[in-house]
Amino acid sequence: MSTAETKTVTLGGQPYDVPPVTFSNAAKIVPLVDKTFLAIRENRLDEESILNLGRIVYLGIAKPVELTEPQFLEQNIGLQEMIAAALVVAGQANMKATPPGEAQGATSPPTSTS
Repeated sequence: MSTAETKTVTLGGQPYDVPPVTFSNAAKIVPLVDKTFLAIRENRLDEESILNLGRIVYLGIAKPVELTEPQFLEQNIGLQEMIAAALVVAGQANMKATPPGEAQGATSPPTSTS
């Protein structure tokens, strides 16, 4: 039983629900998140990486009736909004995507006091 809750993101002024990600969508989302957030951290965004952000979000949101991926990608949504929404989707897929500007491994490993 999942204890994850549905989150909400706003894209282009429109709210979208982001439920916990299904297994089949996670299989599509996880590789995209890994590849895309690496490109963001390395400051090498290209057309493919930017479109992958949209794909991540499209796969993770609860879609209004008959909203296709091309229709979703044609909406007026800012890049920062899409990055923020992709982070929410990654979280709903139980991933820990590192936001742009944050160093990976910034937290210290736990230490034993015994």
